[in-house]
Amino acid sequence: MAYTVACEKNIDVIIIGEPNKKLAKDHNLITDYKLNVAVHVTNKNIGIIGHTVGDGYVCLMWKKWCLYGCYCSPNISFKEFKTYTDTVLQDVNSRGTDAIVAGDFNSKAQKWGSPLRTREGNISWNGRQN
Repeated sequence: MAYTVACEKNIDVIIIGEPNKKLAKDHNLITDYKLNVAVHVTNKNIGIIGHTVGDGYVCLMWKKWCLYGCYCSPNISFKEFKTYTDTVLQDVNSRGTDAIVAGDFNSKAQKWGSPLRTREGNISWNGRQN
């Protein structure tokens, strides 16, 4: 379904949280170590020069910027959530390029229209952007 819509709308990259693990493997999607997040590049001619993977994230690299696809389980502790976001942000900062970090963090924050706010939402976004 997502692939069909992406093709119809000329979308080049799809980030999938909690993908069907069998489909992710069978279709050679770029996945993190545990298959919790997958990235499907529908257009192979968009200039990607490489990718890296971590625990819960995938990074696609272009010459001057990176795109991160992320997934964070809602079933982890606040401490584990903070460790996860710190790890992703350390990877972002280590690249020395602009980056877009997108995905499902299973956190709520009023900054993006949620009527609720959680500690995880505050950690993810308040004061952590460069």
